[in-house]
Order: sequence, then C-alpha cells, then structure tokens
Amino acid sequence: MGCCCRAGSSWLTTPRLITNAASLNFRPIFNMCSVSFHRNNTSSPTASYSRRWYKPERRGGISQAPEIVRHWVQGDALPGGKHQEERFTVVSYNILGDRNVSNHEDLYRNVPPTNLDWDHRRRVICEELLGLNPDIICLQEVDKYYDLLNILEKAGYLGSYKRRTGGSVDGCAMFWKADKFQLLEGESVEFRQHGLRDNVAQLSVFEMREAKSRRLVVGNIHVLYNPNRGDVKLGQIRFLSSRAHILSEKWDHVPIVLAGDYNSTPQSPIYKFLSSSEAIRQIPILYPLCNIKVLLK
Repeated sequence: MGCCCRAGSSWLTTPRLITNAASLNFRPIFNMCSVSFHRNNTSSPTASYSRRWYKPERRGGISQAPEIVRHWVQGDALPGGKHQEERFTVVSYNILGDRNVSNHEDLYRNVPPTNLDWDHRRRVICEELLGLNPDIICLQEVDKYYDLLNILEKAGYLGSYKRRTGGSVDGCAMFWKADKFQLLEGESVEFRQHGLRDNVAQLSVFEMREAKSRRLVVGNIHVLYNPNRGDVKLGQIRFLSSRAHILSEKWDHVPIVLAGDYNSTPQSPIYKFLSSSEAIRQIPILYPLCNIKVLLK
C-alpha cells in the first residue's frame, strides 16, 4: 500500500490511519508518506492511493504473478521555495525475517524458493527502497541488519537497530539520510519489561539539517501477531504512544510520526483507539503509518 500526503497545521492534532489486513503472499506494496511542515495551511491531511496485489490459491500451485501497478498520488506543491526544505518522506516496510522464512515454510508454499532466498531478497528490497529514495526508513522483522546497513550506508543513510527479546532474532531497524536529519535522541522499548511479551520498538528525535527549527519524533514498532491477544497489542501501542508523547513534550511539543507493522485491521481495538477522540486527547500530535508484510519477486 502506498501513500503520499500533505500535512497542514491540523496534522498536529488529527491522526489519520493508513492500514490494511495482512496477507502472507503479497507482492511488493509499500507505505510511503510524504509529509510537509506547513505553518499556514489549516486543511486536514489527505491521502489517496491505488494498489493491486497477488495472492495465489494454495491448492492451485505456483502461478505467474501479474505485473504490479502502482498509482502514486503526490501531495500538492508547497507554496514558495522556503517550505521545500521542510518536506520529507517516510517508508515503513515489514521485510519478513530470513529465519521466519525457514521456520514457517508451510506459509510460503506458493512462493518460488528463489524468491525466498535472502541474497535475492536483500538485493531487491534495497533496490526498491533506494528507488523510492525516502528520507526515513522504518523496517520490521529485520534479522540481517548489517547486510542492509552495508548497502544503505553507501547511499548516505545512518541506521539504528533493536532486536527482540527472548528467543527471536529479528527486530526493528530505522534508517535516515545523514545529510537531511541529525539524530538528537534515541530510545529503545522492550515491552517484556512491562509484561507485554518480547516485541520491541524504537523512538528517535530528529532535527532537519536544512530547517534547524524543525524537529520531530519518529516511532517504529512491530506489534504482537497473536490474534487472540488484543489486550497485549493495545498495551504495546498505547505504551509506545505514551513514550512518544513524553519525548515530544521534552523537545517542545514536536510532531510525531508512528510507523510499523501493527498486525491489525480497521476493525481492531488498536485502530479504534488511534482513531478515537481519546487518542487525540492523550496524543495530540500523531501520524500513524501502518504497513503490511510483503514479498518481492
């Protein structure tokens, strides 16, 4: 799923959710958001997109996937050149952990083995990311962090990583363009410390190098998958939102972008919480960016 959006001043108080139910065999679909700090615009943020995906039937064997068609919708041009430096893009993407592929082969029986090979996926994932040229990248299910860092560093990105606690080897990774953002503060969240399983999250405070007065908090999370533990899911996202709000207040109430794989649908308590007036009261500056797991051919 892809999205480009423009945010005016009301973006600081109105959350907008971009979400979709997860599927195991999706072809490449991304969440991409282009956000602008714009002081004078009071209109609500807007987003639109078009997508197609491919999910072969299990009993039908491997079929040839159709070509992916993406229709990107760009936000309106900012009035005046002075605002261009305050525009940035964010991509959120679950890349499917390499170990999770081998541990759950039954889930990918309809995917050609060559498409699941890490060397192949690393190449096409990085090609896709670099082709999108985002300013900030939030990834989940990362268990080959340095493989990605070695490639993205050459393209001008810095990165941070937080591995899940417990027996899992994957985690969350965040990358940002070194020439556009300066990292002011970073925080890792281990939900186990709060009785909320082994999932983790990241929070980073950035300052835009070309717009020194512009700072923001970016969060990255992979919420628990278990569909029967909505209480844990909600606890995780609520805790992350609370920590993000604390950081926002510490840095003079700066805007917040929350990205991640929420493992949730629009009917879930998480979605309803984030889109409710309660969330607006508790988290007055919030832009949640939810994504889905994809496979690249």
